[in-house]
Amino acid sequence: MKSFIASTVFIALPALPLTADPVRSGRAQVDWVSKTVGYKLGEPVITAFKMILDEGWHTYWINPGEAGMPLSVDIELPEGWTSDPPEYPLPVRFMTGDLHDFGYEGTVLFPIVLRPQTDASGDVEIEASFDWLTCDDSACIPGDASLAITLISNDSTPTDAAAEITETLETLPAPAPEAWKLHVSGSGDSLEIALIHPPDFPPGGIDVFPLSVNVAHPGASYDWQTENGSLTATVPKSPFAPDPLEEFELVIDSPSLEQPIIVTWNKDS
Repeated sequence: MKSFIASTVFIALPALPLTADPVRSGRAQVDWVSKTVGYKLGEPVITAFKMILDEGWHTYWINPGEAGMPLSVDIELPEGWTSDPPEYPLPVRFMTGDLHDFGYEGTVLFPIVLRPQTDASGDVEIEASFDWLTCDDSACIPGDASLAITLISNDSTPTDAAAEITETLETLPAPAPEAWKLHVSGSGDSLEIALIHPPDFPPGGIDVFPLSVNVAHPGASYDWQTENGSLTATVPKSPFAPDPLEEFELVIDSPSLEQPIIVTWNKDS
């Protein structure tokens, strides 16, 4: 994956000290928030890295497209605690110069699940380092923040951030039900994609985002055709696509779906 845009201005910023308050860096205000004020044994703690991007600036999805980089998170967990990787909401498409990218504008939350030690006790302070990239049409500025979150023992009282975290969780892409199937084959510079969907699914209005990095070209237009009960499309490969293809994942969004879904193809399946 290419990390930055070669033709834009790149400005480095110094790292910021640890804080529990919102931080401005990389043309965004950021904060680490929790759905609850504390934790209870046996229950996950839902937190989120919150970004409020300056107008005209964007940051990147897990597949950033032709340029950019996704969010990087390094959490210093108490002994016995674990964490899941950050989750990425459905992105939007935008251009950075002449490059096709996926990411976010405005306000975005990246949920991060923390899991307490089975016999954890007492209040805990957890520290984490976050790194990201913000860009507009002429420059890219990296951002970083060292943030801390304090969790009170045996307390699941909702915080002020609970509602917006819940709203984000309800719209995250989720694994597709078994009725959905994806078949992919490569021919020259193209990918032949067949999407099998439930019989009662109305195919109109589908939008797709390639979750797999460097397989389909980020600027590809998916012109779906109905064929033998499935949807088919031919799209250009990324110039960095592996040969042979091993796996491909698409995020599918549609007004007919309760939330976006992830369909997966694997050459061995």
